[in-house]
Amino acid sequence: MHIKKTHLLLVFWGILFAIVSRVFLAKFGIPSLFLYPEYLGQVDFTSHFLLGFSSGGFIIAFNIASYISNGFRFPFIATLAKPFIKYTLNNSIIPLSFLSVYVYQLIQFQLNSELEPIESVSINVLGFLVGNVFFIALSLMYFLGTNKDIFKFLGNDSTNKKQVSNPVEGILHKQEKWHKIFNQDREWHIETYLTSPFKIALARDGKHYKRTTLAKVFSQNHINASIFEILVIASVIIIGTFRENSYFVIPAGASIMLLFSMITMVISAVHSWVKGWSNAILVGVIIAVNLLSQNDRFNYTNYAYGLNYNTEKAEYTNAKLRALANDDKKALLDFKSGISILNNWRKKNFKKGSVKPNLILVATSGGGLRSALWTCKALQHIDNLTEVDLMNNIHLFTGSSGGMVGAAYMREMYLKNETIQGASHLDNISADILNPIAFSMAVSDPFIRFQEFNDGNFSYTKDRGYIFEEQLNRNLNQCFRKRLSDYAAPEYNAEIPMMILSPTVANDGRKILISPQDIGYMSNTSMKAKEDNFFSTDAVEFRNLLKNQMADSLRFSSALRMSATFPYVMANATLPTEPSIEIMDAGVRDNTGIFVALRYLHTFRNWINTNTSGVIILQISDTPKDVRINDGPTKSIFENLKGPFGGFYGNWSNMQKLNQEEIIHYSNSWFDVPFNVVDLELYHNKENYISLSWHLTQAEKQKVLNSILSKQNKKAFSKIEELLD
Repeated sequence: MHIKKTHLLLVFWGILFAIVSRVFLAKFGIPSLFLYPEYLGQVDFTSHFLLGFSSGGFIIAFNIASYISNGFRFPFIATLAKPFIKYTLNNSIIPLSFLSVYVYQLIQFQLNSELEPIESVSINVLGFLVGNVFFIALSLMYFLGTNKDIFKFLGNDSTNKKQVSNPVEGILHKQEKWHKIFNQDREWHIETYLTSPFKIALARDGKHYKRTTLAKVFSQNHINASIFEILVIASVIIIGTFRENSYFVIPAGASIMLLFSMITMVISAVHSWVKGWSNAILVGVIIAVNLLSQNDRFNYTNYAYGLNYNTEKAEYTNAKLRALANDDKKALLDFKSGISILNNWRKKNFKKGSVKPNLILVATSGGGLRSALWTCKALQHIDNLTEVDLMNNIHLFTGSSGGMVGAAYMREMYLKNETIQGASHLDNISADILNPIAFSMAVSDPFIRFQEFNDGNFSYTKDRGYIFEEQLNRNLNQCFRKRLSDYAAPEYNAEIPMMILSPTVANDGRKILISPQDIGYMSNTSMKAKEDNFFSTDAVEFRNLLKNQMADSLRFSSALRMSATFPYVMANATLPTEPSIEIMDAGVRDNTGIFVALRYLHTFRNWINTNTSGVIILQISDTPKDVRINDGPTKSIFENLKGPFGGFYGNWSNMQKLNQEEIIHYSNSWFDVPFNVVDLELYHNKENYISLSWHLTQAEKQKVLNSILSKQNKKAFSKIEELLD
């Protein structure tokens, strides 16, 4: 029946089956939201109960939608006691199959990926099943107590009696004329049905009943279904409204189930009203919503917190960017300031009579929490391995996404005079962020956008960008509740390494360079034949572009978020420019930050040759350095069709690596002093994959930490020790 008539309902089941089986979105850690749910920071009986409770809600929603859409095809059901419960029982193949797969995958995942003991897994599974059964039992009790069967209509049936219109049903479901309800499609012939889980009965002939009476049974049942739908929609709104209260932040998997339940209800309501036109109406609604979203009144802006969006917007045109890039006076002043920072760094690391210090730069790749954890672990290990004060010797951090989050955390601990060593730092940086983001995406962002918060004199809309920053600060003991300007003096005085964030402008692909320092020399084009006006700068200085929009007041957490804006997971931040520009992940242009690092080195190459013993670039990568060679099996028609595009996008990471190797090769010629690049690689492959996500399983965390011991990394650490000694 569902394969033939209700394809949309099957879509949700297909998505859920694929997620819990870890064949869909596993690369981004989404299955863990369903297989290892977290509530109030704990994974326990309660969190699994809530997940089971919501999955029970989806099962009931599915049955209600199916009953409303297809119940009339089986008129004999209206002649039975408890017709909806009978329908649900005979419609249980898909839900029971799903629950079987779900429980199996949940057990396997928690034992093998989260390394939970069997006792904990048993309790968790029990919590899930209890929650599921509890919701289904409550729902069936409700329908059992409120639904009327044919026996309650017999004796007082009259075709001349006016049927009272119900406002609830009138809103969500179209009232049907009695003589039409069984003519929408031909009735399906049924021989037998399940009258109980273990008993089969013959389907009775209902021709001796009045069609009006049968229609009343379905109509009254639809009324109760409508009330259930209203409750589901109301629960989504309530949970989203109170998302600031941690008790309302249910597990993300549960919120996704709740969202699917609501959409299922909406689909059933649309089908009830328009019947065969439902697919066409759905397509029309999607097109209409898309058109409305282009209007500012219906489009929500994701903000970079701290910036002034109420003043005149900054001009963002090729002419303006060229003028900023060709400002030689500013570039020279910024260059002199950069020299002063380098001199301050040299004073800290050079004592009279000793060898000139090595200038250390760290280029750390993006990759969600795996990169953040790997960066922290690598820096800890180097600091422990050598007698050199590592954070004191590092001059500059570049990179993207999670890698820069990890580097910023280590830097902040150093600034606070805390040791960068310690397992607690690793626990903090690898703590889950995905769960609240997914919750916001499923429950809040699509519907609840009226909530705001104040930052200084400005108000901003709360969305998953806000949730990301709040959760990040919560995990890291509020260490990033600072402004960009708060780091200006410590960087200038070389108390901490400089940090240049380089997210990508989605509108044109340029880098936007975020630093508390004046770094006009990073985008200056005076050496690029500017008089011919054919050169377009590929980088824009953030503080120079938005100086009138209070760039220095930018929250540092917002700067990190813009650098880590992975598509779809995070919304692109919009900057106060004209035209408006959106900012996305730094990894789109330079996932390792190596191009930014080399541009900086080229600018100050003369000073480096005079004042250092050499350059050391520590390249901390979340993937093996070797270029991946994809298998080439016999291609199907679909594989051939996607080949040209899939080959390009599938090799995007490889192409970045090859480009980086090429520029590193040429950059060696800039220096008279030794130039060394040391690669620290997080090893994993297709069979032993670590998810690109803001959530890591316990097994994945262990894989990251154990990468320190790989043969390749042992060689790299030995080389670092030799260079620093």
